[in-house]
Amino acid sequence: MRVMSRKIRTVNRHRLWNLALAFSMIAGGVLCINSTALPQSLSGNTENPGFSFKVELQQRSEMKSVVSPEGRDGKLVGSGDGSMLGPKVRGKLHWSNFEKVGETACQMNLVGYIETDDGARVDFESTGYALLANPPKWNTAGTMRFSTKDKRYEWLNGKLSAWHGEFDPDSLHAVMQSF
Repeated sequence: MRVMSRKIRTVNRHRLWNLALAFSMIAGGVLCINSTALPQSLSGNTENPGFSFKVELQQRSEMKSVVSPEGRDGKLVGSGDGSMLGPKVRGKLHWSNFEKVGETACQMNLVGYIETDDGARVDFESTGYALLANPPKWNTAGTMRFSTKDKRYEWLNGKLSAWHGEFDPDSLHAVMQSF
């Protein structure tokens, strides 16, 4: 019993830390991390430093899910398209958002793919949170993971990128910026 309660406390501490980190990103808008102070494995893309992007998303009420909803965490709340603009990856996004919906906070699972301007397909999955901190707009933050079979973008496989942004429910438009 004692070992079990220690494991539960450790798991709860990790969950609380993740929530605190996510909400600090949401509330603060930007979290600054000195990547030189982090171990190389945690400091981002060491092979291609400077990978950053801006994403604009537009929800389309008539659009069906771009991925299978099976096995997704949360219910489908919307799908749409958009664009990714960055120095290393540019293209059109197709996405669906699955959420555990709350009144003032939601857990998001944004999944889809990018059609790059040069014809590659890059899949992505993002986990994050939305907080109704500036009604009616939602502050958002999370991490994005990429995968592709295209050799030109293999450097993205296994990479994580942190982002923050804002969703406007009136226009169904979202903007996200990596950091």
